[in-house]
Amino acid sequence: MGDDDKKIPIGSFTGGEDGQNLIGCYFKPKPDDTYNFHDKDDKVKARDIHVGSEFTFELDEVPGVTWHLTLGSNADEVLKGNWWDGRDPSLADGSYQAEAGGSGEEEEPNAASAGGCAA
Repeated sequence: MGDDDKKIPIGSFTGGEDGQNLIGCYFKPKPDDTYNFHDKDDKVKARDIHVGSEFTFELDEVPGVTWHLTLGSNADEVLKGNWWDGRDPSLADGSYQAEAGGSGEEEEPNAASAGGCAA
């Protein structure tokens, strides 16, 4: 699989149950060190995201809810950040982790995520 096919799926989260909707969504790296964010159905939901930024999107399976994610780190093909589905980032619901080579399949998504913070 070439770099063009590389996916970095969200495989774990901390926080409220709504975070379950993020499992299986993924980041796809671009040659300019930015990422596109895709939902589970491979639809692009946000483009040209860089580390240190915040972005918003809607998921088709949760209509009317605007999701906010931060992209806070990029180390060893592991991406981490915070998520919330409201307007106030100080009320962040939890954190997420996406890892290259991960399946994005549900395992124990609400368990204390590796490297995640306690909810």
